[in-house]
Amino acid sequence: MTALIVERPGLLTTVQDAGRRGSEHLGVPVSGWMDPLAAAMALALVGAPADAALLEITALGPMLRVEGTFPIAVTGAEFEIRIGERERRVPIVEPVSDGEIVQFRGRQAGGRAYLAAGGGLLTPPVLGSRSTDLRARLGGVGGRAVAAGDRLPVAPAPARTAAAPVVRCRWLHERRLRLLPPPECDAAAPELRTALCGSTWTVSVHSDRMGYRLESAEPLTGPPGRLLSYPTCPGLVQVPPDGRPILLMADRQTTGGYAIAGVIATADLPVAAQLLPGDAIAFEACTWEEAAAAHRARMQDLEEALAAFG
Repeated sequence: MTALIVERPGLLTTVQDAGRRGSEHLGVPVSGWMDPLAAAMALALVGAPADAALLEITALGPMLRVEGTFPIAVTGAEFEIRIGERERRVPIVEPVSDGEIVQFRGRQAGGRAYLAAGGGLLTPPVLGSRSTDLRARLGGVGGRAVAAGDRLPVAPAPARTAAAPVVRCRWLHERRLRLLPPPECDAAAPELRTALCGSTWTVSVHSDRMGYRLESAEPLTGPPGRLLSYPTCPGLVQVPPDGRPILLMADRQTTGGYAIAGVIATADLPVAAQLLPGDAIAFEACTWEEAAAAHRARMQDLEEALAAFG
């Protein structure tokens, strides 16, 4: 069987797919890829199913050895990559051959890249998903990041008859997140949303796939904690009593009890996904109509990547 062998794992390389949906009522996080558009592009470029598993690569990339022959695609954060003797730069799509080394090198932009291989990675599914949940230790390779020596089976590559266009992720350099009112506002939400949009924020080192802690010279006036929990969603901005907001991401808990300042527009989830500790961001209030228009514009990027497959 074809496979990728991990020679060096990089900083944080995990197996991810569309997520572990349908178990939230049991308290199981959805997880899945952080940047849904970059992941979808990578899978489309190799012709893999839209819900197939791939590698999410954070900040410092891995070195992988190829078993067999199949296509790979890498999108998202722009790394320099060496494939055998060939020098490439993300985004790429091309065949790799048995024994070749795929080595990620310098990173120029963005925080997370996505490597799709053949028809997808075949690590064992857990609760219907191959996604890695690091806190719950579910999915992927034993619920952890990949490590040297891991063998990642690759499904047979679908037949491809057309070369796909290679589309750069245009959101890698964006540093603005459009903020919508939360679905159910509490009394503090309008004031918190205004204050959040009035400052520049930095992603703290105390951030991970569950959520980003945000820091500013002047924290928000911390509201009291809520007594009742509510469902969470990706992009929800919570404000705990210390006034330092938390932007919830892929591995978020299923419910929360802090005050909420708003939720970022779906179109800007890829922007948030590409942030790393130390990156500065700003929030901008937007309407539901503006968010819908932004989402339609973002989908055009994905449609370009899908065009060659009809």
